[in-house]
Amino acid sequence: MYRKDGIVFMALSDAKWGDPKIARILPSPEGDTWGEYSALKDTPWGKLISESSLEALDRAARGDCSAFMKEGHRSPEGCLKLAPIERVCADRKRCLSFHKTRCLLESTPLQDCYSMEAPTLARVLISAWSEGYFVVREKW
Repeated sequence: MYRKDGIVFMALSDAKWGDPKIARILPSPEGDTWGEYSALKDTPWGKLISESSLEALDRAARGDCSAFMKEGHRSPEGCLKLAPIERVCADRKRCLSFHKTRCLLESTPLQDCYSMEAPTLARVLISAWSEGYFVVREKW
């Protein structure tokens, strides 16, 4: 478990659910569940971040991911497909190693040199989804 860019990243162990990864957006001190990501609230990006109950997140952190997984969160791969950005690397015209099938947002693994034209907050989401994290915020 670690904290980065206003998100707590957790790689959990649950044999039934295939060891899911959860990235929980930290709420702001004022009580806004969007925290640092409030700028994405009313954008297409905001629709890709689902809510999870505090109870389900607590149970998942303790090793029982059933409640979290049954809440119906969109998969990280699905979020990547719906992300409102250009799919092809932004440096395709200048890059000597550009390849039309490897330099895509959906490529697994995502190339280290992949460049995108997206807001900084969206870049964090893309990175989390490409690493297989469910990005959620708390439901109050």
